[in-house]
Amino acid sequence: MKIKFFILFFLPSILFAQAQEWVNITCGNYIHGICKYKNIIWVGTMGGGLIKIDTITSETIFYNKANSILPDNFISSLVMDPSGILYIGTHSKGLIIIKDNNWKFYNSTNSILPNYSINDMAIDKKDTLWIAFMGGGLVSIKDTTIKTYNRTNSLIPSNNLFSIAVDNDNSIWLGTTQKIINFTKDQWNIYEPGDYLGVGGIIYDIVIDSLGNKWFGSDFGLIKYDNTKFTGYTVYNSEILNSEVRRMIVDKDNNKWLSFINGKLQKFTDSTWITIDSTNSKLPTYEVISFMVDSNIIWFGTYKGLIKFDKDNWIYYNTSNSGLTGNYINAICFENDSTRWFSMSHPLDEWFGAGIAKLSGNKWEIFDKDNSQLPTNSVLSLAIDKHGNKWIGMYEGGIAKFNNNNWQIFDTTISILLENVYSIADEVDDIWVGTQFTTFLYKDNNWKFFTDDPGGTVCSIAIDSSGNKWFCYLSFGIAKYDGEKWEHYSKSGLKFPFDDAWRLTIDNDNNIWAGSIFHGLTKFNEQNYIVYDTNNSEIPDNRIYALCFDNYNNLWIGTRNGLAKFDGINWTIYNETNSKLPVNEVTAIAIDKYDNKWIGTAGGGIAVYREGGVILDVEDSPDTLLNQNYSSIIYPNPVNNTATIEYNINSQSRVSLKIFDISGTEISTLVNKIQSQGSYKIPFEANLYNSGVYYYQLKTINRIEIGKMIIIK
Repeated sequence: MKIKFFILFFLPSILFAQAQEWVNITCGNYIHGICKYKNIIWVGTMGGGLIKIDTITSETIFYNKANSILPDNFISSLVMDPSGILYIGTHSKGLIIIKDNNWKFYNSTNSILPNYSINDMAIDKKDTLWIAFMGGGLVSIKDTTIKTYNRTNSLIPSNNLFSIAVDNDNSIWLGTTQKIINFTKDQWNIYEPGDYLGVGGIIYDIVIDSLGNKWFGSDFGLIKYDNTKFTGYTVYNSEILNSEVRRMIVDKDNNKWLSFINGKLQKFTDSTWITIDSTNSKLPTYEVISFMVDSNIIWFGTYKGLIKFDKDNWIYYNTSNSGLTGNYINAICFENDSTRWFSMSHPLDEWFGAGIAKLSGNKWEIFDKDNSQLPTNSVLSLAIDKHGNKWIGMYEGGIAKFNNNNWQIFDTTISILLENVYSIADEVDDIWVGTQFTTFLYKDNNWKFFTDDPGGTVCSIAIDSSGNKWFCYLSFGIAKYDGEKWEHYSKSGLKFPFDDAWRLTIDNDNNIWAGSIFHGLTKFNEQNYIVYDTNNSEIPDNRIYALCFDNYNNLWIGTRNGLAKFDGINWTIYNETNSKLPVNEVTAIAIDKYDNKWIGTAGGGIAVYREGGVILDVEDSPDTLLNQNYSSIIYPNPVNNTATIEYNINSQSRVSLKIFDISGTEISTLVNKIQSQGSYKIPFEANLYNSGVYYYQLKTINRIEIGKMIIIK
């Protein structure tokens, strides 16, 4: 039976409240692998999961740990065999094989695969898959036969393999530290060209040109092997831009494209070195992490997304399911029920900032030093006062005040101590600021700093119901300021169990909860304290990064090794093994009025979690509904395999058909083109997603229709 969902309405917002308990919001711009089969591009990202792009229809599907059966959002390598079988190497969850939409998983628990990260993969002429592991040696897979090669059972000189390639003779070439390895018919040949070329170090990448020459990218230069001799190219004997070659590709014309550690890109024609920059390309960055050649087309995987170059045009493809520009989340704040603010770090380096992001409904806006008055992208702390002003604490940038229109910067021109701002708290019209050296108060447009506080890095600030200000210090415990005097509690003063305080919060009974860098969690009432650590409780780690109470007075604790919920008696632990948490390291937690936990992670972006189902409001453009010129149905519904969305168009129109998960995150674009009058049936592969409630949106320039779909497995 076909079930028809015909929903017509003006769309200021939709409130989704159903059964999907986890949502992953990520930056998928860090492209670590690219494959193509027919018109389908597969993209593997570090932190953003797996993306499938139809280059003809523009259909884009985002697979992540929360909305699909993908076990890891960190894809380290992709390869595809000639028949279209996709092999996915992950950072920590083994190997995935997708064949005819069927997913198979291999890891150390269900096979003899070593429990290490996959660095690189290649397929030989006999369709055997070869896998280079970091720490696990070499593995081959042919059909159901798996063989391992390591220092214990073979002559391979190292288990730490960085790169792999297969030549025209079906020989396997491997890159490790200081050595190039050739494996042919069970014979191991070891080369150490760095000994006499001065070019060695780690062999990060291997490519083979049409003449059979092997090219090796290392952190001391480029190496060529013509099957007779080795030749080295360094900054001392060639025009190569940098000696640290990280990624390479050989194009159809036998040109070598080189990506360097310093963010530069170069093309080598065997006689000429050509620098790729803004004068001859439209790449958003020259830090290329992966390449793919498809006839005359070169695909570039960068840390700013996927770019296609067809020798005439540069085309950008979105690979993120959000507007985040980094997956290291330092802070989360709510402006209102539908507007959230996040500070981020760069996807390549957690210490390199990526600015701040604003999510209003489902609309993203990024503020960084390039498009705003922020002096730096390194944002450490965020707070929003009762007037809606955003206070942004920066590393080496002071603090910024932003009222949605104007910026005001307070920095070392006010005080040499107002530089690295680690914490901010709002009290009516007073702003309390913790820096690397002391505490500041901004009151009546004036700044005051305290000389009688304990001193040192102020990592967190909270205000109790009596108006007392509480501060935690990286090296001096915690302190209370009642408006007149300071009271200091530290281990050295025998009033507190540790000095390395990092985060604090206050419960409804005015108890202070403080987390440390090394010594767990403490509950403190100014007289007594209780310590919760890995020796006497179920807390997953003694390093505490985030603390937040929910609407039911449960304490949520972000640690280096997972998320914990503590109701005063019982512990519930969430980690990347037993939940959809993308990574174990939880760096920020904020809880909204619907009791959604917004969880910032170190490298995994944002996870949203709510027991019983996430509730998010999703805004869309306020299109005015005009004439009824189409209708749609979806069947079967519920579905456990493939659903069909059928609709009619009465006149030519640009049509968009998208699928959203329960959070309102777009997971697939099925149609995005002009269609003529007629009837259309569009398949949707529901079997690739978790059980739960999903929505499709059919849109033309003057009408929106939304239907609900339930996936049951």
